[in-house]
Amino acid sequence: MVDAQKATLLCPLEEILFWDWSDFSKPISDQIIKYFFYKIKDAVNACQPVSSWVSHKENIHIIGTLFWEYLPENFETKINQIVDILSNNGIHFTFLINADYSHKFNNIPNVVFINYFLLRTYWYTQKYRNQEINRSWNHESKKGLFLTGKTNKIHRVGLLYSLYQRKVLMSDFMWSSFIKTEKIKKECNDIVKYYASSIDGLLYSDDLFGQFVEDTNGSAEDTIDVITGPEGHTFYSGFPYDLQLFSDTKYSVVSESYFSTSRVGGDNDAFPFITEKTWKTIVNNHPFVMVGMPNTNLYLEKLGFKVFDEFMQHPNYQAMTDDNVFRDPYKRLEVIVENIAEFASNLDDNKEIVSQYITHNTNHFSAIVDGELNKIMTFLSANNIRITINGFLSLINDTADDHNEYHILLAR
Repeated sequence: MVDAQKATLLCPLEEILFWDWSDFSKPISDQIIKYFFYKIKDAVNACQPVSSWVSHKENIHIIGTLFWEYLPENFETKINQIVDILSNNGIHFTFLINADYSHKFNNIPNVVFINYFLLRTYWYTQKYRNQEINRSWNHESKKGLFLTGKTNKIHRVGLLYSLYQRKVLMSDFMWSSFIKTEKIKKECNDIVKYYASSIDGLLYSDDLFGQFVEDTNGSAEDTIDVITGPEGHTFYSGFPYDLQLFSDTKYSVVSESYFSTSRVGGDNDAFPFITEKTWKTIVNNHPFVMVGMPNTNLYLEKLGFKVFDEFMQHPNYQAMTDDNVFRDPYKRLEVIVENIAEFASNLDDNKEIVSQYITHNTNHFSAIVDGELNKIMTFLSANNIRITINGFLSLINDTADDHNEYHILLAR
């Protein structure tokens, strides 16, 4: 049995935040608060009732993690409620939060911002070493790489359809597409229907969509293991992946998790959110076309990375100064399609500088990893937590990998 009075608890905050998807503005109910405390009590294996256990809370340290999801604007309210709950009950806590949220939570107490998906990529490709990486840029290849992951999003199936309709997907790309469940087919059908009729001016039909799915579903070169969830959604953590996808291609079309600004918070909530999709592209020595939230490339540049916008027909495609384009994801996709059309040849014309950018990015990735590891080691040392940095990275990956686990970390 672990002594509750000496326990540090590592727990995912997503479980509380996602309790009610329908309205993030709702306060956290007493039921959820009670559930939260019972989970803490169960995790430390404390036999006393909650009321008795809480009276010994002065030596409990809760480390709440928030890494995985791009959350609606109103989730800030719930984070503040959790802060109030823990503070009002006199419980010592620290939040480890994805650094992409730093502009939203730089005023809350006891927070450490971590470039989580960067560290996750480091863990799987360089530290844990169960995933090989492409060591050099294959500038001789003529193909691009377009991995959709969860296909049923505007910027994935829409872009896939656009490249397919222009008859360049089959010849110029290695790609992945997983339109397998009825739920995903319906969602993709709605997107393609709008794209075909409104953008391409085609007479949409079920046969058109059916042929598109038949021709693009999966990829002969792609061995991604996609999990289908109970509600018909697909899940793919980004690892493992087929090394040849990167070694046999010249560049990547990075389809990040989020693209559309049509969110609860509107344009003000459209901040960049970078996942392993970007980081594994960088560690695999690929130049890239970014298909993500506006200003994602500007965010990467502020972090010190090189982007490849100067080699595109529309180098300001991420800034989207034209409001008509900025607010319409389909128009934004059309700009990206135009950039893709000449990207490979532009890379050939600028091979030397592109190679320098790629080398800079891989080196800078390692430098940022070192800084992030030092940040975590400083945090663990300051809180007298008895765990190695490798052990801690393993636990936070376990917590985020849809396992929803609570872990006990013992003090020194």
